[in-house]
Amino acid sequence: MGRQAKARSKSKAVVSAGPSNNKWLAHVFVGTIAIAAAIIYSQSLATFHENAKFFSALETNERMLSFKSEQAFYYSFYKDLVDLRKQSVGWLNAVKGLTHDTLSESPSTINALSRFNIYPEVVVAWLFDVYQTVYSWIGVPPPKSCSTYTRQGLPSMTTCVGNGVPEYFYVNTVFGLQGLTIIGMIGTVWLLSHNSLLSVLVLLVTIPFNLEEMTRVMWTPPLRESFGFPFLMIQMLAVVALLQQRHTLWKVVLFVFTLAFCLSWQFAGFVLVTQMVALLHMLALNLLPISTFSNLLMPLVTAWVCSLVLQFCPSFLTTSLYTAALLVAVISMRLANPHNSTINSTGNDSSKQALPFQIQSRTLLFAGSLFPAILITKFLLTAIFGAGADTHIFDILRTKFDSSFSTFDTQLYTCAAEFDFMRKEYRSQSETLLLPMATCAILAIAAVTLRYLWAGRGATLQEKEKPQSAQTSCGVSPAMLYVALQGCAFFAMAALIMRLKLLSTPFLIVVVSVSASPSFWSTFVLQRPMNNGSARRIAFIYTVLLISGSAVYGVGNINRITNRIGEFNDAATLELMEYVAKSTPRDASFAGSMVVTSAIKCVTSRPIINHPHYENAEVRNRTQLLYQGFAPITDADFVKVLDQYNTRYFVLDASWCFGKRRSGCNVWELYSQSGSRFCKRWFEKPNHAKTNHFQIVFQNKRYRLLKVVT
Repeated sequence: MGRQAKARSKSKAVVSAGPSNNKWLAHVFVGTIAIAAAIIYSQSLATFHENAKFFSALETNERMLSFKSEQAFYYSFYKDLVDLRKQSVGWLNAVKGLTHDTLSESPSTINALSRFNIYPEVVVAWLFDVYQTVYSWIGVPPPKSCSTYTRQGLPSMTTCVGNGVPEYFYVNTVFGLQGLTIIGMIGTVWLLSHNSLLSVLVLLVTIPFNLEEMTRVMWTPPLRESFGFPFLMIQMLAVVALLQQRHTLWKVVLFVFTLAFCLSWQFAGFVLVTQMVALLHMLALNLLPISTFSNLLMPLVTAWVCSLVLQFCPSFLTTSLYTAALLVAVISMRLANPHNSTINSTGNDSSKQALPFQIQSRTLLFAGSLFPAILITKFLLTAIFGAGADTHIFDILRTKFDSSFSTFDTQLYTCAAEFDFMRKEYRSQSETLLLPMATCAILAIAAVTLRYLWAGRGATLQEKEKPQSAQTSCGVSPAMLYVALQGCAFFAMAALIMRLKLLSTPFLIVVVSVSASPSFWSTFVLQRPMNNGSARRIAFIYTVLLISGSAVYGVGNINRITNRIGEFNDAATLELMEYVAKSTPRDASFAGSMVVTSAIKCVTSRPIINHPHYENAEVRNRTQLLYQGFAPITDADFVKVLDQYNTRYFVLDASWCFGKRRSGCNVWELYSQSGSRFCKRWFEKPNHAKTNHFQIVFQNKRYRLLKVVT
C-alpha cells in the first residue's frame, strides 16, 4: 500500500508539472519569436532608409544634409562629441562643453543638456567611442568598406559604410533600438491575452500592414521620438505587468525605461500625463487596487525626479502637466484609501450598502475632480516659478477648437502637415481593419466595465490577481482596461495632431491583437465562462477572418513601402555649406530659416542664432524677429534686428521667400506689415550686390547669403 501511494503521488507530481513546463516552453518560444521579429524589424527599417536615400552612396556632408531641420540639429551634438574625441578631448571636458554651449543660440551661452534632450546623442557617441576602443585593443580597424562612385559632371567620390563610420553607427543604433518596440508590443499582447499564440500571430501580421501609420523612423532617424518611443513601449509593458501583480523586478524596469523615455523626448511629459490620468481614474472608480497604484507610482515619481535632476530642472518640465499630475497622484493616494478599504483580500465587497448606481457619490466626485485638479496645480506651478516655456503647446491645442485664434508660433506648427488634423489616415487604418476592429474591441471592454460599475462591482477587481490565470469571470482586468484607456487617449491626441499617430497606431494594433485571444471572447464578447475548446475555435475563426480581411489592402501597403526607391540630392544646399565652411570665419554667426541654420551648425559647426527646438520662449521670440527677413521690412530696420544678436550672415531661401503654401501659411503672411518683401528685393539684385547694410557674398539658384556690412 505504501509503495502504491508513493507511485500515485509521484504520478500526480509529474502530471502537475506538465502544464508548468508547457508554460515555460511557451514563454521561451514567444521570447524567441520576439527577438527574431525585433531583428527583422530593425533590419527592414535600415533597408527602407537605404532604399529611399541611397545613403551608402552619399558623402559625409550629404548624409548630414539628408537629416532635415531638427534632425540635423540633434545630430550635430553627436558629431561634435565624436570630433572632440578624435582630438583626444576627455569625455568629462566634452560633456562639460555641452553645458556651456556657444554654438546653438549665439551669442548666448546655454546648457544644451538642459534644453535639448540630447542624452541619446551623448550615449550613442560614448558607445561609438567604446566600439572604436575595443577594436583598437584587438588591433583590428572597425569594420567599414569604401567604394568609389562616378557622377555625371562631377568629380568621382569615395564613400564608406559600416559601423566604423560615425553616421552609420548612429543610424544603425537608432534602427537597432526600434527592436524594443516590437519586444514591448509582443510582451504586452502576450500578457494581456493570457499567453495566446493567436494574438501574437495577429500582431506580427498587423504591424507590417500598418507600418507607415506606426512609424516614420526609416525616413527621419534622429527625431526625438525615434529614441523615445521604443523606451515607451517597454515602459508600457512594465505597467501592464505590474497591473497584473507580477514580479516586483518590473518596478525596476518601469523606473529605468521611464527615465530613458523622459531623457529622450521633450514631449514625454505630455505622453505620460495621459497614463497617469488613466490610472488615477481607475483608482478613483475602484477599478484599481491602491496597493497596485502605489507600486506604479513610486517608480514613476522617482524616474521623473531623476530626469529633472539630470536635465538641470528646466522650467518646461518643472511646471509641466506631468509634474502637476504626479503631485495630484500623491495626494490621491491618501484620498483613495477609504474607497479601497471596502475591498477585502479576495476582491469581494465587504459592504453591501445600496447606493445610487451602486457607486458612492464621493467616488464620482473624486473621479470628476481629478483633471481639474491637475490643471489647477499646473497653473499654480507656472505662477510660482514664473515659466511659460510650454504656452505654445496650449495655444496649438486652442487653435484645434477655435479656428479664429492664431499666433505666429501656432501658424508655424499648424501649417505643417504633421501638426494638422488626421484626415486620410482614418481611411488607411480602416482599410486594414485596424481602426474598426480596435473600436469594436474597446467598446466591448467599455461595456463590461460600465456593467460592473453600474452594479457596484468595481471593487471586484482582484487585489491579488493571479498572473497566469486564464481570465477572471468577475470583471475586466485592470491591465486590459488601462490599455484600452491609453489607446483612446493616444487616438484623441493623434486625431488633433497627426504626427502623434505613432503613439495611437501601436496601441490600436495591441488592442486588435488581444481581441483574437480566447480569453477576450470569453470575457468581453460572450461574457460568460467558456471551455477552452469552444473559445479557441471562435478565436481561431476570428483570427483567420481578421488576417484575410486586413491583407486585402495590407499587402499593398507592404509592396508600396518595399518598392520605394529614391536618392537624396540637394546640390544647392551642399554648395552653400561648402562655401560657408571654406570662406567664412569659424566664429561668424548665422541666421535664417530653422531648416538651413540647423544644416549650417551640423555640417560646418558655425554658431547659429535660431534653431528648430522650439520649447523656449526666447527662441520663439528670436524666430519671430528673424523671420521678418522673409516679410516686408526695410534693410535699415532688419539690420537692427540682426545686430541684436551680433549676426554676421543671413541666409535667404527661395523656397521660403517664393514657396506656395496654402493660404495663411506663407511666412510673409504671418506678419501684419505690407510692402516689398526683404527677401524678394535681394533675390532680384545681381550677384555681389552691396548696400549700406548688406552684401551678397554667395548665391545659387536657391540661396542668397547676405553678409551684414559693419
